[in-house]
Amino acid sequence: NHSALLGTSTSSVLSSSQYGGSRIRRRPSRVLNPYVVPRPPPSDFTVFQPEGAIRHFFDLQKRVWTQEQVMVRMDDTPFARGGLRLVYHLQEVKDDEVMKLMNSQAYTSMYNDHLHGNFNSFGDIMYNDQFDMAAPGGKLGQLIEEEEIDEEQIDEQTPIIKTCSTTSSNPEEDNENDEENNIVMGGNVNSLKSDAGDNMSRDVVLKKDSGNSKSRNLQKKEVSYVAKLAIDPCEDPGTYFRDVEMQAHCAYYARLFNGYDPPRPVEFCKAWILELIERDNSPICGVEKFIKGSASKYRKHNNNFGYVSEDERNTPQAFSHFTYEASAHTMLVVDIQGVGDMYTDPQIHTIRGTDFGKGNLGMRGIQRFLETHRCNSICRYL
Repeated sequence: NHSALLGTSTSSVLSSSQYGGSRIRRRPSRVLNPYVVPRPPPSDFTVFQPEGAIRHFFDLQKRVWTQEQVMVRMDDTPFARGGLRLVYHLQEVKDDEVMKLMNSQAYTSMYNDHLHGNFNSFGDIMYNDQFDMAAPGGKLGQLIEEEEIDEEQIDEQTPIIKTCSTTSSNPEEDNENDEENNIVMGGNVNSLKSDAGDNMSRDVVLKKDSGNSKSRNLQKKEVSYVAKLAIDPCEDPGTYFRDVEMQAHCAYYARLFNGYDPPRPVEFCKAWILELIERDNSPICGVEKFIKGSASKYRKHNNNFGYVSEDERNTPQAFSHFTYEASAHTMLVVDIQGVGDMYTDPQIHTIRGTDFGKGNLGMRGIQRFLETHRCNSICRYL
């Protein structure tokens, strides 16, 4: 029963208690009028001072938040800026280096204070169940956040791109759409994948021919992440927790979607929260894995008020439609964006419209999607 798993956003209300002082010297915030320098992750993160942090991550199945101690290095200069947040490159400190640093009494005391409640960590979450599923259902490199449409900002400047139709009027869809369209006639799942074109097969061959040495080298490379830090230091911290929970819900629906063996599986980046406990006021930031080469390939396929991109690829639009059907018309995942079919920063509309932030426009947002959506070959296949 999927509804038992997807009950509500647990972070609708957060504790508002203030932080106490730290036992080590705190760092000033680094988000005041910074220069943005677009660039890839630094080749050497050791030039940045390590800092202690508390990582908060959400378990959707158990519906609980947990936390753990980590140490990270964050670039001093953001590489991207959205309407509300700055985006920094970040890397987690290796275990052996963490052990050396943790031998410091100052760091040990600091972590103990946070993890045992002396600093009123964000792990203290009050539950406010609002999102109730009535039936079963489920930036990356650039990460420049597209501001979602708040209900108070809606006006007629947002165009209705298309009218609902089951046939396409755009004969010049991209190659990815051509591959996806091959599922229209035939109804055979095995033939779908073979008809998806030789590009996918060539990719697999190239990966195999690259050799074991390349795989070993990739495994040795440090994983880089992106950290999204609020420009406004007074931003409601609950926003971060709702975003992470929302992404977890969307990832669940992505797994349901992939269970039907579509020509292109979809995935949502795993997201979590870092509490930067060495800095003034212990700011928090959202964190995701950095995807190499994504700056030029990042695409926004639809938004939370009916917009559909000119590319109008089949998979992203079909996935949104799938979530509406799989949830028995109780919710809809929109604001699909990312690199290829690796998505991030989605928005969920629910029939109540009372959860998942201001971007949840409720039935009005759902209706706007239905007005502009054109069912494609993947919709019909599903």
